Amino acid sequence: TYGCFLDCLTKEGYMEKAVQLHNAMLKGFLANTVTYNILIRGFCKLGRIQEAAEILIEMVDNSISPDCISYSTVIYEYCRRGDLQEAIKLWDSMLNKGLNPDTVAYNFLIYGCCVAGELTKAFELRDDMMRKGLKPNRATYTALIHGTCLISSVLSTGG
Repeated sequence: TYGCFLDCLTKEGYMEKAVQLHNAMLKGFLANTVTYNILIRGFCKLGRIQEAAEILIEMVDNSISPDCISYSTVIYEYCRRGDLQEAIKLWDSMLNKGLNPDTVAYNFLIYGCCVAGELTKAFELRDDMMRKGLKPNRATYTALIHGTCLISSVLSTGG
């Protein structure tokens, strides 16, 4: 299928060819959330975050609704790059569209908060996910412990 071929192209880093195929799919009405998510993941994997974020806009322009995976993939990349502000903007946008983040999405933002030293926000997110019936997992607590250790290290060195 086109989706499998698109996935292979992105995994091998052939993003320009993947975009060409995707554009051809759009003309034939074969593009969907899954194929867009493949492009988003491919751009993020190559560190091309701006292009990944633009795909979210393109989805809406083409009347295809981004899902939790669409948003959380870009959120994770922003967090990985240390751009917590953009990650939170995207998180808020996702919530405003009525999407319910899963544990993985929460973990991505919790990780980003911890790395940025925003431990209070990280624990607030953990509490929020629990209120929504989601269970924190090993990744959740690993991020929180890591963040606590980072803050403790900074405080003990007087930074």
